Amino acid sequence: MSEVKKSDRLDILRQIEENDAKTARAMQKRVRDLVMSVEVLRDALNRKKQEFLEEKARLEMEKAIAERAKEAKRKEELAEAKKNSETAAQPVVVPEIKPVAKPVKNEAVEEEEDKPRP
Repeated sequence: MSEVKKSDRLDILRQIEENDAKTARAMQKRVRDLVMSVEVLRDALNRKKQEFLEEKARLEMEKAIAERAKEAKRKEELAEAKKNSETAAQPVVVPEIKPVAKPVKNEAVEEEEDKPRP
């Protein structure tokens, strides 16, 4: 009986080893699948990160351009205001007004003008 039991024990141990080997292969396959999934996700994340950085750089460039345009407009307005204030500060030259001589009335001419013409 000890012989049978010994062979049964060997079969049981062999089955356990086979099951362990199958489990190990299944685990290795699962680990490979997970590693591939992680790599795919990492690649997708890196693409999104790159897109984000490009968008951020574009927005910063647009902001800098807008700030330069705003500064240029402000300088232009200051120059215009300075020009206007300089012209406003200059005295206005008013030409001298001379009295106009009153026209002498010629009564004979006026009478002719009043007559109706044929």
